[in-house]
Amino acid sequence: MERYDEYKDSQTTWMGQVPNHWKLERAKWHFTLRNERGNNTPVLLAATQKYGMYPQDMIEGVVKVAEGTDFQQFRTVHKNDFVISLRSFQGGFERSDYEGVCSPAYQVFYADTQLNKNYLKYLFKNELFVDAMNALTVGIREGRNIKFEDFANSIIAIPPMAEQEAIAEYLNRKITHIDSVIEEAKSSIEEYKAWKASIIYEAVTKGLDPNVEMKDSGVEWIGKIPIGWEVIRLKYFISGYKAGPFGSSLITDRLNSSGNVLVYTPEHIAKKSVDLDKNLYLPDERIEEMQQFIVETGDIIFPIVGSLGRSMLITEEMPTGIINQRLAKFKLDTERLLMDYFLWLFSKSSFYGTYIDLYCRGSIIVNLTKQIVGNMPIPLPANKEEQARICEYLESKCSKVDFMIAEKEALIQDLESYKKSLIFEVVTGKRKVV
Repeated sequence: MERYDEYKDSQTTWMGQVPNHWKLERAKWHFTLRNERGNNTPVLLAATQKYGMYPQDMIEGVVKVAEGTDFQQFRTVHKNDFVISLRSFQGGFERSDYEGVCSPAYQVFYADTQLNKNYLKYLFKNELFVDAMNALTVGIREGRNIKFEDFANSIIAIPPMAEQEAIAEYLNRKITHIDSVIEEAKSSIEEYKAWKASIIYEAVTKGLDPNVEMKDSGVEWIGKIPIGWEVIRLKYFISGYKAGPFGSSLITDRLNSSGNVLVYTPEHIAKKSVDLDKNLYLPDERIEEMQQFIVETGDIIFPIVGSLGRSMLITEEMPTGIINQRLAKFKLDTERLLMDYFLWLFSKSSFYGTYIDLYCRGSIIVNLTKQIVGNMPIPLPANKEEQARICEYLESKCSKVDFMIAEKEALIQDLESYKKSLIFEVVTGKRKVV
């Protein structure tokens, strides 16, 4: 990593030292707040951390503004303008490559000719710069609020224009390459996950003997199963089904930050841990009232709203607790159905994804009811010994796939960290690129 010959103190904590010949000036000397208002036929822009200011009708999943909306109160955005989101400043300032308008909840500003817009794009996305701006924020809304005036009084480093252009070109080239490697790794992860899903599906519907005679399962999305297997609905293997407390019975501000009865949530299941930073507990005086929702050793708890396809088996080591309103619980009859085999179907795979889609098609909020859960079809091998062999096979095969996924995830994490450090080193002159 080549460095400049001389450095000076920037008098700014996040920048540290910068090259001696770079200027250090307040942002307000180079940036101007734009106060133009919109018209009724504009391109409506929205702030995205991936694309910057981007046409809203090109962003999947964004709620569209009602037809006939009066855009007179909206803010005009020109190409190369920067935008501050007053309500959620989390990912830096967003630059626009488009002409249009944006919500009045944003502030729009632009730079003078002494600053290269591509250099600024990286400066404003530098993680330590974002942290420094966050330190200035005020307000009590969710997210963070920042005003243009807060930024305007901050110190920025200004290299000579030729260096700004060189920095922008260097980072464009490097970041494009890093991002392409990250996307390749993400694509590999999706392929590995699909491979794992197919391994599980084949094992729990076709068994381990490729030469076994097959028969129709009677369930279209399961297809054929080996002779000797059955398809039995889950309701014949479970007892004590109970969904969590209804509605507002468990208002958060009526719970405690410590206590004897933990309130289990979907987050415990997602993180596979009972030790979360924000655990909540049921007050002792409400234990009797909530007795029916208390979990016991051997219970399976799982989300019934939102992030489905996961579960947690309650063991003796886990604390006494109740399920919250987004969970349900039941006990599994393991006389004919091994717990491990069932969990490969129920929570260690996306096996029931197709089934849930069929039942919940058209629903705005996917919600698992007792009927939906009870009617889940279980492709059941002829005996528990065969179930055990399938579990052993899946453990061996899937652990190898999981290892490959973990390797790719670690690579992505390393590349994201490297990208952040690279941007910081270059935009503050710690790394010389010219």
